[in-house]
Amino acid sequence: MPLNKKHFLIITGIYLLIQFAYVLFLSLPFSSDSLRFYELARDCQLNHTFYPGPHNHYDDFIDSPVYVNYVLLLLNLVPSAAAILFMNIVLNLLQLYLLMITARKLFNNENYALLAGLLYILYLTNLGAVLLNVSEFLFGICMLGSFYCYLQNQKRHWLLCGILLGVGIGVRQVGFALLFSYITLFAIAVLRKQAPWRKMACITGGMMLVILATGLIIKSNFGMFMFTANSGPQNILMGANDYATGSYNTRVFAQGNAGYIENLAAKTPAEKQAYWKQQSVNWIQANPVKWLLFIPKKLFYMFAWDDWSINTLMHTTDWNLHTIAKMAATGNTAQIMAEKSLAYKAGFLILYLYHHLFYFIVLALMAWQFYYYHFNRKIFITEFLVIYLFAFYGIAITVMSVGAARYKYPYFIMLLPTIIPMLVNIHKNKIRTKRV
Repeated sequence: MPLNKKHFLIITGIYLLIQFAYVLFLSLPFSSDSLRFYELARDCQLNHTFYPGPHNHYDDFIDSPVYVNYVLLLLNLVPSAAAILFMNIVLNLLQLYLLMITARKLFNNENYALLAGLLYILYLTNLGAVLLNVSEFLFGICMLGSFYCYLQNQKRHWLLCGILLGVGIGVRQVGFALLFSYITLFAIAVLRKQAPWRKMACITGGMMLVILATGLIIKSNFGMFMFTANSGPQNILMGANDYATGSYNTRVFAQGNAGYIENLAAKTPAEKQAYWKQQSVNWIQANPVKWLLFIPKKLFYMFAWDDWSINTLMHTTDWNLHTIAKMAATGNTAQIMAEKSLAYKAGFLILYLYHHLFYFIVLALMAWQFYYYHFNRKIFITEFLVIYLFAFYGIAITVMSVGAARYKYPYFIMLLPTIIPMLVNIHKNKIRTKRV
C-alpha cells in the first residue's frame, strides 16, 4: 500500500489551508468547555495572576491548571481568542508529526508513517477540534511525545518522556493512565529479570520534577499544593447517584439530592470535592451492582458516536447527533434544523455519514487488530502493549465517572498506527486476488 511522499505533502498543504480558512472565515464563539477555559484564563488576566489564583478560592473545582495557564499565556501575548485557534493549527500539525514519527519508530518504515499521517488527516475530528478551546491537542501531544521518547534508547529521551508525562498529567488527570502503562511493562520486565531500572528512574525523575515544580508554584499563588485538576470526586458522583444516566448529568447537585451543598459559594474547592467524594463512596458502597451496570452505558456514550467536534465544520455548535436524537425522541422532528436550508441539511448529513463511516471502520479494525495480536504471539509487537494499556487504563479511569464521545480521543489517536499492518495486508490480498 505505497504512499508517495510528494503526494502526502500536497495533501498536508491542502489540510493546512483548510484549517486557515476555517479559522479566518468560519470561526465560532466559544461555548461549553471552550468558554469555561477561556473565561478562567481571562479572569486570571484581569486579576494579574496565573491559574489558580486567589480569586479561585471558592470555585467548585480547579480545572486543568496547565491548560488554563497555556491559554492565559496566549492571551497575554495576543489579546484575542483568535490566538487560541491559530495555535490549535500548530498543535494539530505537531500532533500529526508526532504520530508519524512514532509510527516510523514502531515499524521502521517510512511508508507506514505516511499512512499513519493520512489516517490522521482523514479523521475529521482533528479538523473540527481546531475551532474549539479544549485540552485534547495539548494532552495528545504530551502523551504521544512521551511515548515516542519512551521508545528511544538514551537517558535524555527517557527524562523527556517523564517531563512530557508530567505536563500531560497537569493537563488532564487521565494522563496517569500512561504512567500505569509504563509501570506495568516495567513490572513485566522485573518478573523476567530484565528490568530497565535506569529507564524507569529517568521517567519517574522527569515526571516528579514537573509535578513538584507545578505544585509548588501553584501553592505559592493559591495556598494549596496542586498539580492537576481536582474535579474527580465531582465527576464520579455524576456517575454514582440515583439519577445517573451514564453520561453528563448534574441533577445530583440539585437541592435535596446527594450532591447538594448548603452555602456552596462559601466552600473551597477542597471542601466541596471532599464532600462529593464521601457521597460517591456512600452511594457506591450501597449500590455496587447498580454502579457496575452503568459501565456499559458509559462505554456506549464513549464509542457509539463521534461528533464532539465535527459539528463546527458545519459552522454550528447547536446541532449534533445527541441534540437531534433527543428532539426526535420527543416527537419534535419538525423543529430539527428548522432554520436551516435544504442544502445545509444535505451537507450536514453527508459530513456525518462520511465521518462516522470512517470512524466505525477504523474502530472495527482497531478491535480486530487487537484480537489478532493477542492470539497470534508470533507477530506480537511489544511496544503496542503500551498503547493498549494506555487505552485500557484510560477508559477504566473514565468509566469511574461518566462517559462522553470526547473522552476516547487520546486513545483513538494513539491506536491509529496499530491498524496499519492490517491495512497493508488487506491491500496485498486484494492485489493477489486481482492477479489470480
